[in-house]
Amino acid sequence: MGDNVNENNNGNGGFEGTNSPIVSATIIADNFEFKPVMFQMINNNGLFGGMPSDEPLSHLRSFNQKCDNFKQRGMTADSFRLRLFPYTLQGKARDWFKSFPSDSITTWEELREKILKRFFPPTLNANLRNFITSFRQMDGESLWEVWERWNNLLRKCPTHQLPDDVKVETFYHGLDA
Repeated sequence: MGDNVNENNNGNGGFEGTNSPIVSATIIADNFEFKPVMFQMINNNGLFGGMPSDEPLSHLRSFNQKCDNFKQRGMTADSFRLRLFPYTLQGKARDWFKSFPSDSITTWEELREKILKRFFPPTLNANLRNFITSFRQMDGESLWEVWERWNNLLRKCPTHQLPDDVKVETFYHGLDA
């Protein structure tokens, strides 16, 4: 056979490089299918496009929360996440995902790390950490609003590595007295 033909024909129509980047786990079930409600929840949450305004950590958290609402008989939670996650991507993020070689991603943790490495690089982490350490209350902002904004900023950067006492001190010093 020619160079482009997979002699094992592993469900890819006989052409190498046409499988998903995710290695399909064995499913121990007679009948497997994603339910339409799963896709509705994904679409209602919004797709991740990999744009600078998109928040990969928030997307991953939300996706995990949604997945925790479903159990698939004969399938591990990680396998379920791996199979469903590509449907949450669009645009730049989808193109990035499709650029991986066939069958190159084997675990949910591996996929999660790749997403964060690509869409939450160390420079973004450093910028968010700088926003945290230079945090200031805005003019006319209530204590409740500033507290909410502070917590949102901390959630956006869970790898800030600031001890609790430094966080409290930074927040306190950022308040208008």
